[in-house]
Order: sequence, then C-alpha cells, then structure tokens
Amino acid sequence: MGCMTDAQAQEAYGRFLAGDEDALVSLVDAHKEGLIAFIQTIVGSYDVAQDLAIDVFAALIANRKPFRGDSAFQTYLFAIGKHLAFRHIRRYGTQSSLSWDDVIEEPQATTLEDAVVAADDRRRVRAALRDLKEEQRCVLYLLFFEGLSQQSVGTVMGKSHGQVHGLVDRAKRALRERLEGEGFGYAQV
Repeated sequence: MGCMTDAQAQEAYGRFLAGDEDALVSLVDAHKEGLIAFIQTIVGSYDVAQDLAIDVFAALIANRKPFRGDSAFQTYLFAIGKHLAFRHIRRYGTQSSLSWDDVIEEPQATTLEDAVVAADDRRRVRAALRDLKEEQRCVLYLLFFEGLSQQSVGTVMGKSHGQVHGLVDRAKRALRERLEGEGFGYAQV
C-alpha cells in the first residue's frame, strides 16, 4: 500500500463521493499494487489480477456507496477484490501457475554468493507457496505481505476469528513442512 493511512483513505473516499475525482486517483495510487498482488494469489495471473483490480475501482465509481467504516478501507477494497476474483474463477477457472515474483520483494545482497543463495531461497519459498491451498496462500499474503490484522483478514475472507486463526496455523505448518522437505531448517523458514 502507498503512504495513505486508513483515516486518509476514508477521507479521500468521502471526497470522491462528493465529486472530487482526484481523490479517487489518490486511492487507486495508494491501494492498486497491494490489491493486484492479493487478487493474483487467488486467480494465479498477474494480468487477470490487474484487470480485476480495475474492476474493483470501477465498482466504486459505478456504485458510489458510502463507506460505513465497519472495517479499514483497505479491507473493504480487498473484500470486493476477493468477490470479483472468485466470480472470475467460477466463470473461467484458475491459472495453473502463480508467480510470486511480483509479490515477494527482492532484498539487496552484499556478495555474489549471498545473492545466489538468496535467489535460490526465494525460488524455493515461491514454489512452496504455490503448493499451498488457495485459502492458505490468501491468508498468508494478507497477514504477512499486506500486514492486515487477523480480524481484517476474517472480514476479507468471510471467516470468523477462530477460522482465520486455524487457517493461519494450518498454512504456516504446511509451508514449514514443505520448506523443511526442501532442506530448509526451521530458523531459515
């Protein structure tokens, strides 16, 4: 997400509803990358995720419904994105391969050896994430890449706090088992 707090996002959305089109531009700039990456975890294609993210913002323009503030504005956008992504899957199916290249940031290595090891580690983590169930990928993405709270994750995914907690535990366990099977030690994971 860009440099916009939730209060700023809600205020910008209110300005947009009042007719300020520039406020929508600032909302799109602040939320588009995270929204695209989240939708990509569901549909498996960056290009489809971009199109669906555009549809999320188009839905805001078309509906112009007031934001009730029951959750963070980002949570509201991600819930719309999840709905559109699952509708897309019901209509067209999913892509078979998910690229995490656009989701996982590349840290800077100090030596060539560190760079080679880090690249191999990232490749293995991406492969392990790809092997997780769709819900497990989503929950890990929302928690660790977007930094949402478990309550917000529950809102986006339509799950109770207990269901999210269980899903997180199962996803972390599945990821750890997959990575340990690849030779990662627990400290590396």
